[in-house]
Amino acid sequence: MLGLGKKQNGKKQAEEEHHEEDVDEQVDEEEIEEGEEEEEADVEDDEEAEDEEESEGRSRALLVGLCYTGMEGNELHGCFQDVHNMKNFLMDCCDYKEEEITVITDEERKPLYPEVMEAMAKLVEGNQPGDRFFFHYSGHGGTIPDEDGDEVDGFDETICLIGQNEEEDDKSYFIANLSDDWINANMVLPLKAGTHMTCVFDSCHSGSVMDLPYTYSTKGKVKKTSVVRSMSLGFLDAGRSMIGERGTARGGLKTIVDSASTALKKQDIEEKNRKTKGGAGTVVMFSGAKDSQYSTDANIEGQRQGALSWSWISSLEENPDRSYKDLLNSIREKLEGKYDQLPQLSTSHEIDLNDDFIL
Repeated sequence: MLGLGKKQNGKKQAEEEHHEEDVDEQVDEEEIEEGEEEEEADVEDDEEAEDEEESEGRSRALLVGLCYTGMEGNELHGCFQDVHNMKNFLMDCCDYKEEEITVITDEERKPLYPEVMEAMAKLVEGNQPGDRFFFHYSGHGGTIPDEDGDEVDGFDETICLIGQNEEEDDKSYFIANLSDDWINANMVLPLKAGTHMTCVFDSCHSGSVMDLPYTYSTKGKVKKTSVVRSMSLGFLDAGRSMIGERGTARGGLKTIVDSASTALKKQDIEEKNRKTKGGAGTVVMFSGAKDSQYSTDANIEGQRQGALSWSWISSLEENPDRSYKDLLNSIREKLEGKYDQLPQLSTSHEIDLNDDFIL
C-alpha cells in the first residue's frame, strides 16, 4: 500500500512539478519579456538621448593669428592679441568651452602651412546637422592670378600662411598663399545641411576669401553686377574720351560695348558660383575689407590689434542682440573715418539680413 500510494503520490508529484515548471516557465518568459521590454526601453531612451545630443550639435572653433615674427618686411603686431581677445569673447559670451577652441599662432613657434591647412579641414570634419563652427583668421592676405575662371576680378584671394625652405644651407621662412578655392572646397562644400559656421577674416583683400556667392550692402541687399549700371559708366567714360583731343565717336562706342560685355561675363560667373560654391550648410563670413583694399593692424585702446577683430567683438559686446545688418553697420561705423577699409558680409546662401545674428 505504501508503495502504491508512493507511486500515486509520485504521479501526482510529477504532475504538480510539471505544472510548477509550466508556471515557472511562464513566469520566466514573462520576466524575459519584461526584461526585453526594459532593455528596448533603455535602448530607445539611449537613442533618444543620442538624437537629442546630435540635434543640439557640437561646437568647434579654430583661431589662427600670424604675426610673421622675424620675417623681415612681413611682421605684424596685433594678430596674437586678436585671437586671444576672440577666445575670451567666445568663452565669456558665446558658451564655448576652452576644450572646444583650438588656437594656432606663431607667438612661440612657427606653425607651417600644412599644419594650419590640416586644422582648417579638420574643423568641419565629420560634421552633422546641429553642429556649429567658428573660424577666425588674423594675418596677411593677398591675391594671385585666377586660373579657373571663377573670379569676377580675375584674381583669387588668399590668406598668407608660413612655409620654410628645406635646403641644408637655407632654412628661412617664406609666405605661402592659400587660395579661396582651397578654403571653399575644404571648409564650405563639406558642410551638411543643418550646420552653421561663422567666420571672421581680419586680413587684406579678404572680401571674397571664402568664395561665398552672396555679398551684401549695408542696406541688406545682395550685391549683383548690373549691365545697365556698367553701360552707364561706359557712357561716362566714352564722353570723357570724346571730349579729349584724340577722342572719337567710334572709340566712345567701343567703350560702351566693352563695359556691357564685361558686365555680362561677370553675371555669368556670379550665377555659376551661386550654383557651385554655396554647399549645403550655412556659412556667414565677416571680412576686413573689399578684395581691392587693405585691412589695418592698428593701435586701438592701448593694444595692437586688427581693426576688424576689435570692431566685431566690441559691437557684439555692446549689444549681442543685433541683426546681421545692424552688426555690419556697427562694424562699419566704428571704423569710418579712421581706417581706409570697408568690412564685408558674405554668405553661402541668401539670407535676410534683418534676421537676428546667431553664432
